[in-house]
Amino acid sequence: MKMTDEAKILRIERIFSGYQKRKVLKGISLEVEKGEVVAVIGKNGAGKSTLLKAIMGFLPVEEGEIYLNDTCITNQPPYIVQSKKVGYFMQGGRVFPNLTVRENLEVAGNGLTKKNLKDKIDGMSEMLPFLKSRSLNMQAAALSGGERHQLSLGMVLMNDLDLLLLDEPSAGLSPVNVDKMYVLLEVIKSKMALSMLLIEQKVTEAVKFSDRVCLLKNGKIEKEEISQSFEDIEDIGNFFFGGTTANDLA
Repeated sequence: MKMTDEAKILRIERIFSGYQKRKVLKGISLEVEKGEVVAVIGKNGAGKSTLLKAIMGFLPVEEGEIYLNDTCITNQPPYIVQSKKVGYFMQGGRVFPNLTVRENLEVAGNGLTKKNLKDKIDGMSEMLPFLKSRSLNMQAAALSGGERHQLSLGMVLMNDLDLLLLDEPSAGLSPVNVDKMYVLLEVIKSKMALSMLLIEQKVTEAVKFSDRVCLLKNGKIEKEEISQSFEDIEDIGNFFFGGTTANDLA
């Protein structure tokens, strides 16, 4: 059954964007329904991170439109997009290393009331796996790479969100920490009524986590498929790699 526009939290209509004179996105169209997780897969340079930057307003959209809950947000500044309950996890897991874990969460939730801030931090303490063995008063600089990724994601979640944009949450992590990150994302998926747009190079993880997957190539969505339609690694390889079974798109 075809979904109505009201069921789509994000609608991207043939946008063109890039860096100065270099066009990266060349008429890309994409939709994310409410409560849906959509993964976008593509090689380095395909335009995955550029897509999120264009949605957030960090890069100009030269043609086309972006709608959030049927409200046009094309070329709105990032603080306006964020105010519409959009969270953006930036690649690499950005935190303030000279602050404590608690202070990082407080900075991220600086618009909350004192009670809501405490409740949110308590919630993050229960949700983030690394806080089972680490103190909120520990300096962020002392955290491991995987722990910083978890803290960075927790900071994004300090505010109430309808849409979460994830820019390669596995980037730079060891296989063990990739697994931990996706366990955390599964918890978030099950506990929060969030729509998600996931940019990822770890193909198997992205397929398992998402409801729908898209292949981004040459600045356009070349293929789309329901994630449940992939029965094994061979199906994934045939769809994304033309028959190979590589897990990473480099």
